[in-house]
Amino acid sequence: GCPHFRQDNLSMRVEMVLGLIGLVMTGTQAFQCTSESACGIACTILGAELSKLNITSDFDVLKCVQGCNDELSATLSPSCVKGLCEWAVNSNIQDFTHEAKLIEADFTSSKTLSGILLALKWFSSVVGSKGKLPDGWLAIQKGYIKNFGSYDACKAIDGAEYCLSRFESPPMNGKTTTLFGPFASCVPNQCGSTDIKNVINATIYAAFGLILPNKQAQAGLTNAFFEVVQINTNCGDKSYEWTAGAGIMIALVSMFALLSITTAFYFWIHSRCSRRRLKGSKLASSNGYTRITNTEGDPDGGIILDQNSETSDQKLLSSIQNQSKDKKGSGQMSLLEEVLTAVSLTTAWKSFLTLREGTGTEAMDGVRVFSMGWVVFGHVLTWPLTAGGPGYSNIEDLVPYGGDKNSVLATPQGQAIPAAEFSVDTFFFMSGFLAAYISLKKLRNRTPADVLMSTPALYLNRWLRITPLYMIIIWFYTEVIPLTMSGPTFDMDGEIKACKDNWWYNFLYVQTVFPRGVNGKSVGDCYGVSWYLANDMIFFWATPWILAAYKLNKILGIFIPSLLTCASIAASWVIAWKHHLRFPTFDQSEYFPFYYKPPWTRAPPYLIGLLMGIGYYEFKRLRYSIPRKYHLSIQAGLGGLCAIIFGSTVYGTQHASSNVPSTEGYASNNAYIALAKPAWSIGLAAMLFLCFQNLAGPVGWILSLKFFQYVSKLTFCMYLLHPMILALIFFNRVYPIHYTHVNFSIFYISALASTAFLSLIVFLTIETPLANLQKSLMIRMLPSKPGQRRVKTIGTQQYAEPKDEVESKSGPAV
Repeated sequence: GCPHFRQDNLSMRVEMVLGLIGLVMTGTQAFQCTSESACGIACTILGAELSKLNITSDFDVLKCVQGCNDELSATLSPSCVKGLCEWAVNSNIQDFTHEAKLIEADFTSSKTLSGILLALKWFSSVVGSKGKLPDGWLAIQKGYIKNFGSYDACKAIDGAEYCLSRFESPPMNGKTTTLFGPFASCVPNQCGSTDIKNVINATIYAAFGLILPNKQAQAGLTNAFFEVVQINTNCGDKSYEWTAGAGIMIALVSMFALLSITTAFYFWIHSRCSRRRLKGSKLASSNGYTRITNTEGDPDGGIILDQNSETSDQKLLSSIQNQSKDKKGSGQMSLLEEVLTAVSLTTAWKSFLTLREGTGTEAMDGVRVFSMGWVVFGHVLTWPLTAGGPGYSNIEDLVPYGGDKNSVLATPQGQAIPAAEFSVDTFFFMSGFLAAYISLKKLRNRTPADVLMSTPALYLNRWLRITPLYMIIIWFYTEVIPLTMSGPTFDMDGEIKACKDNWWYNFLYVQTVFPRGVNGKSVGDCYGVSWYLANDMIFFWATPWILAAYKLNKILGIFIPSLLTCASIAASWVIAWKHHLRFPTFDQSEYFPFYYKPPWTRAPPYLIGLLMGIGYYEFKRLRYSIPRKYHLSIQAGLGGLCAIIFGSTVYGTQHASSNVPSTEGYASNNAYIALAKPAWSIGLAAMLFLCFQNLAGPVGWILSLKFFQYVSKLTFCMYLLHPMILALIFFNRVYPIHYTHVNFSIFYISALASTAFLSLIVFLTIETPLANLQKSLMIRMLPSKPGQRRVKTIGTQQYAEPKDEVESKSGPAV
């Protein structure tokens, strides 16, 4: 008989179902391993009871395998069955190796039984409550139904393999969500992920069969369970093999580094042997050229480019041709000399050390640097949860499930975490401001037709400036970073496949245009942070047309971006209402695909920045100044506006964020989604105007520190590179992270410092050389027109012919 399957012993019956893989080593009575139908389930589950059998030889192992072969063949591979039976040998010859392995494997495995029982009870409760999560199941919502066992102890067992199993939701847009798990199991290395998955599936079928005597009800509930839950099991350490793509990327990056260092050494030797550069500098200084001190930045702005570029069309495409020596008075260099100068480490280092003077907009550098730090801050906290990381062991200390007021996100200071979204809106705003302000200065004497005719060149210049480095980083992350990692929780298959299948969407900057994906598959998962670059490029495409309209008619030029801003706000409101979006980070909704990433919902900050750029251009053009007697009133008014907007957008969400799921009403929720980011942009405009007019007090002084000019040149690289650093920090971990303020601070400081250091290296060896080559290429493709102002560059000093029109110096009137 089968005493373990008496109807009054449900717990033992379910335990026996799980016994096969040594996950639950319980039970007090032995059974004979046969293929009789009465003991069919017992043979299928095998389990810990094998240790109670009188198996003392290899013959008995084979007998055990043969006895259960009929029942196990549909569940386990023969090699796995043999491995389990070998582990179950109870030696009588003072050799406890096999039994010790079985006990150790049990010890290092997790409590999968408890997890499955809770999963089944949860499912039954959800069915009974018509899909609504019943009270008392916060442990599931918090992600506590998981156990990693002991990875290191399992690896120490000879012939053992560490496996992790997850209960996941069916794929939606190519993505799954973990409902329960992972659960660890330590099994013979003859067993594979398919064996473990089949056993868990069989366990669930058997458990439902034991719980529900009615076969029809059993089949219905079991089928319903597997419609909403699927088992995903991975065994062993995940690692990736060396590929040709990895070799190409390493060779390419090494080539840039070697070339920059070699050319720097060459120019150092050359300068030691020749004084031509010094003679050229003396000649240039007596030729009637005036030093440029008002280089206000690149219209591509935002996070994309450093703000040390020149201001006119020719300055934007600065003449590397004249960076070294004059040849026959023409100031031209050979193509080889141009390339060597462009890629030289010396050139890049001098570019990094060169600061702007007298622009009046230096505060934007500080804003840019703090915003970049805010991006890393938010990602360090959420990366372990949302990017395939190990998760947190004490998630309730971070996320207020059930309204826990002590959770970080329920506290006032914790609102800085979800508010990190505003850092990207800050980049959008600055990008729009610089695009309008600097472009209008360059287009001062141009007609609307001239603006439109130059649009293709602007598009090409922008695309060439960003794309090469962008693609290099994407493919380095896809091909090389996986080679540096190994572990049971690490898995980059999804990202690698997304980049190999959909890279050209990133190449064209259109991945955010398809929130529902293409043919049911997401196209925006290749290097997730790249959504910002796509939107910023799309906004830039619209900018020349808006500026042409402004040149045609100022009212029209202001009306168009204002109308687009209002339309985007209205669209965001409707989308939030239609799709029931929730802005709190841990609420379950489609907030990210339908609101956070599409350009039509994220345009207001850019457009508001563009409007401020137009307004500030007119303010400077008309030489307006603020009389001293109004300084205090302006400071109080705009400063108060900033405080109200920043305080309400960042800290006004505490009530909504103090409970997961949020109890915030949908009316206020939708209003916040639609209005928060435009409001933030208005507050940012007010703050920067005060800074530009030297009315921001200590805030303006801090943001304008020269230190930030250096660091701001690295923000483009930092934005693109910080996912690599976070992947290296978190994806190699085996166990969940225990959240504390100290642990988080250590992770954040190390991630930020590592990102900045790596960005400096990439800036010097790849970004700056590529930017210089791009400028040289554009000069050759678009030669200067007759009468256009010439720019000469000698060493690191830039000189330009005197202008007929003198710009007013930035700063407050006295």
